[in-house]
Amino acid sequence: MNVISVSSHDKNLNISNFSSSGVALTQLRASRISAAGGNLRNIPNIPNDIFYEKFLGITTRANPISGTSFSAPIVTGIVALLMEEFPILRVNPGYVQTALYASANSINGQIIPWDIDSGAGRANYVRAREICLNDNFLTVKRISGTSGSIAKSIPIVINRFSTAQFSAINIYNSSWNGTEPANGVTANNPVFTKYRLELLNSSGTVVVSDTGNSNTFFLRYTNNSSSNNFTLRLVQVGNWLTNGTDNIVFSSHNSSGVSNLCSHTYGNTYFARDFHFHIATCTSCGYNKLEEHDIAISFPHPVAFCTKCHLNIT
Repeated sequence: MNVISVSSHDKNLNISNFSSSGVALTQLRASRISAAGGNLRNIPNIPNDIFYEKFLGITTRANPISGTSFSAPIVTGIVALLMEEFPILRVNPGYVQTALYASANSINGQIIPWDIDSGAGRANYVRAREICLNDNFLTVKRISGTSGSIAKSIPIVINRFSTAQFSAINIYNSSWNGTEPANGVTANNPVFTKYRLELLNSSGTVVVSDTGNSNTFFLRYTNNSSSNNFTLRLVQVGNWLTNGTDNIVFSSHNSSGVSNLCSHTYGNTYFARDFHFHIATCTSCGYNKLEEHDIAISFPHPVAFCTKCHLNIT
């Protein structure tokens, strides 16, 4: 569930013929995201691409190079840059995946959000960073229930004529609780609860949905209606019931303005594992944010303390 599998595309944004393609997303070798790696000579000038932002003008070599061994390190580099800037990602890998998938661009021929060749599409460092800058995550702890039960319902505002992208990752799995094994999985072995991620318009009609057979969900929707009000909903489907708790992370991206995924209100703070950071927790959704201590000095006693979490630092 923590695998980020990467396919290769060329400078024309076509999936390379040497990448795994047409593979069901429930299989490990299916692509979850793509990056440049097909017949490259110079760094391609693709707007919003990691190349364009960081390495424009670098010549790779005289002869073209190709390979997913070129694509995968690009995505690894994006993840490393994000983790370097946003320490919370280092302890929450689900946030990394949702930021990558929700911010991806479409490639040529991609007509549905989860493409069997490219997964979520082409990796976009700039937009993934925007998600992280805005703390645009929502964590939902889902306790097992009956088929058809709503795990979470979230009000969303999507501006007219703008395109919204949403991703959800089930980052915790628990044990099978049905009367028959699921896909040959024996009782008490880890499986994922089966969910459907839905986007509903103001009339309550489902406008786009994705039923995940594993742990990843992805939606993309362009709002051409007069109403900006939508609902993002997670529904349990089928008989994939678990006897534990599923921890599901949402993220969204829209350069024209998706709002209300969660207006974080940070309440109690908890000490992190060292004296450089503390953890602030959203009182609404439980999202944890890693923050640097705001150090002050108390007089007349020279004791340093954090003004946010009040930890005394000697």
